[in-house]
Amino acid sequence: MSSKINNTRLSKYLSYLLRHCEKPLGLERDAVGGVDLLELVQAINASNEHEADVNVDVEDILEVVATNNKSRFALYCNDTRIRACQGHTVEVADAAFSEAVPPPQLFHGTSVYALESISS
Repeated sequence: MSSKINNTRLSKYLSYLLRHCEKPLGLERDAVGGVDLLELVQAINASNEHEADVNVDVEDILEVVATNNKSRFALYCNDTRIRACQGHTVEVADAAFSEAVPPPQLFHGTSVYALESISS
């Protein structure tokens, strides 16, 4: 009989897969480094690298994403894909930023006390 996987261990394993593996468990990454959530669950369970006699399900991963105090993971595409948010050692595009043309006028908020040092 299988037991429930430890969230901390699953979080660390997901960090390893999504931050440091070029093809996590053979899965193809998209431009921002994400993989299909269901395919990831299937690949984790097929590999048995994480914990012997423990199966991972989508709810386990969703719980890790929701409860991780450092917001290490993000779901996107209607929660069908998952990616690590930072700390990659493999090449991925930054999902948070895209190239944009700045507006003709930009504003910077500051206090009256700092205005002189910023202006000079």
